[in-house]
Amino acid sequence: GTSSSILQTTEHLFLYSLFPLFLLFQITHYDQRITLPDKMVIYSNIFFIFCSILFPFEWAKLTLRLWQVTVIPALIYLLFQIIRIALNQRQAWTMVSGIGIAVFFAVFDIIASVTHIANLRLFKFGFLIFVMIIVLDIAYRLFSSMKSTEKLNLQLDVQNKSMIRFIPKQVLEQLEVESATDLKIGDNVLRFMSILFSDIRQFTTLSESMDPDDTFKFLNSYLERMEPQIQKHGGYVDKFIGDAIMALFSQIETRAGLEEGLSTSDRALNAAQDMFSALKEYNKHRANQGYDNIQIGVGIHTGPVILGAIGSLNRIDTTVERYTVNEAARIESLAS
Repeated sequence: GTSSSILQTTEHLFLYSLFPLFLLFQITHYDQRITLPDKMVIYSNIFFIFCSILFPFEWAKLTLRLWQVTVIPALIYLLFQIIRIALNQRQAWTMVSGIGIAVFFAVFDIIASVTHIANLRLFKFGFLIFVMIIVLDIAYRLFSSMKSTEKLNLQLDVQNKSMIRFIPKQVLEQLEVESATDLKIGDNVLRFMSILFSDIRQFTTLSESMDPDDTFKFLNSYLERMEPQIQKHGGYVDKFIGDAIMALFSQIETRAGLEEGLSTSDRALNAAQDMFSALKEYNKHRANQGYDNIQIGVGIHTGPVILGAIGSLNRIDTTVERYTVNEAARIESLAS
């Protein structure tokens, strides 16, 4: 009847759609290009689809026999394609096994249908196995993608933390950019800050008595004791210039744990006092190791500064400019 012909036509449409849809899936799944044989498989099945739609069922069902003739070479071609892909992508071997099973059962069913040697049809079981293999393969690729994404996120997190060691996050906040990658040459803001300069007295003479490795060990030992004293009071190191430290104290530093109600200059002075206290302890450590004491000078000045990014196409840095910075440097050079 009419209903049964409609159902069978629908079944034929699904059958004819299998090869082009799966071939397109295979091409996109493994990032392949569409070749001429791919187009031949796709267009031939589109032809069968149009025959089923345009012609009466009694005529269109004759194309089923013709389609069965094309099934075996099409399956063999799909198997050849996936083997070729698997030679370059190891994860494609699961798909090879699935298509191999589908080919075996399809050939068996077609031969059985044409020769009438058996009424048993096994392709539906082979197709079920094939679909399960595809699902497992997709699930594995999704899991691998999730793991790769997780690994990439960890790498980005490490890179962001490393970037903060070169460009303080407080500078990015002042310039109102989310990350260092958004920073552009010429970005600048006008801020009211306290600038703290400090350096080691007679450092040149001291370094001449040490070899390069000892010089760097000494500098790192000294600087790792000084920076926490600055951070403790809401400041941050803008740059290390050899033995010198240039630190900034901004008005917007109102985070929890900082001295409530203190101005930038008060916090800079408190930081300087803690630096001298830390230096006193460091000199005790140096004396125990048989080294001479060191002295430092600190200069602080408060006023308007321009904070921004300067540099060239291949090198960028953040800095502060204006007379406030110069005055702090001059005060530091005069400090005893």
